[in-house]
Amino acid sequence: MKKVRQKFFIARELYFSVAVIAIWSFLASIFLVLIAAKMYDFLGSQYNIIYFTVILLGYSFFVLMISMIFSYRFIGPFSRLRLELRMILAGKYEHRLRVRGGDDLFIKTFLEEINKVLDRNERLSRLVQELPAINDEISRVSSNIPAGEDRGKLIAAKDRIVSMIDTAKG
Repeated sequence: MKKVRQKFFIARELYFSVAVIAIWSFLASIFLVLIAAKMYDFLGSQYNIIYFTVILLGYSFFVLMISMIFSYRFIGPFSRLRLELRMILAGKYEHRLRVRGGDDLFIKTFLEEINKVLDRNERLSRLVQELPAINDEISRVSSNIPAGEDRGKLIAAKDRIVSMIDTAKG
């Protein structure tokens, strides 16, 4: 039996964001170690607690700043997207989800895919809006056709359209 290798969705954009976080953390560590070394040269070895405090506070500051920046880029768009989706659900089918300049690359590509779904949904919505007119036309044509197999098929098609309209209305 041939072994089938399973492929998983890989979000390269997300990998990029995580790599940026790791690089910033690494650079912050190097910066704080350099500051501690300069302080050691300047103050001497009797102030070890000061070095520890400076490194701890500095690293805490960098971690806090990096966390705030990336949470803004990752989490920030979702409250805005919730409002925009509510607009779409309210009937503004032409509205699309916007991407901010500071949004993460992963979120940008995700929104592009959502907007493609919204485009398709808008086209389907327009088709559903045309169904009542098609139903009326079939009713008008079927009333002019004498009873028989063709009229039965036409009435069955009309009934399917009525069913589709009812389903689309939800």
